[in-house]
Amino acid sequence: MAVNIQSAEGVVTALPVVTPETVSSQEAQSRSEVTSESQWADQFPTMIILTFGVFALLGFYLILKAGFEKSENTRIYVIIVVVIGTLLVVTNSFTESQTSAVIGFFGTIAGYLLGRSDLQSERTEEAARLNAGANSNGKGGQNE
Repeated sequence: MAVNIQSAEGVVTALPVVTPETVSSQEAQSRSEVTSESQWADQFPTMIILTFGVFALLGFYLILKAGFEKSENTRIYVIIVVVIGTLLVVTNSFTESQTSAVIGFFGTIAGYLLGRSDLQSERTEEAARLNAGANSNGKGGQNE
């Protein structure tokens, strides 16, 4: 038996109608392409990245205990999380569109954090120079 299908160009093609084969659950499982070995192989990079992330956050915690500068804490923590998150998305995504959207989002967060702190440090350096220049005039910071 064949089914006729008309395409947009008006060409008629004949496609055979095939009923699927009925199999038992044991036979279907033996035919399955996904086995426990392939599932482990698919999850292995994810486990490595998660382990690396845990060690990175543990190292960050130890640095904090040693008395690292307070203004940098949030920035470093978020950068670590963004890097680990990006690596997880890249290893677990299937298409380029899934990967590119998330990497763009994580890049925006990292760029904002890095740019904001650089801008703040430039402003404080400029204010310190202006204050030092005003004090060196001997006028105590007052302009005529």
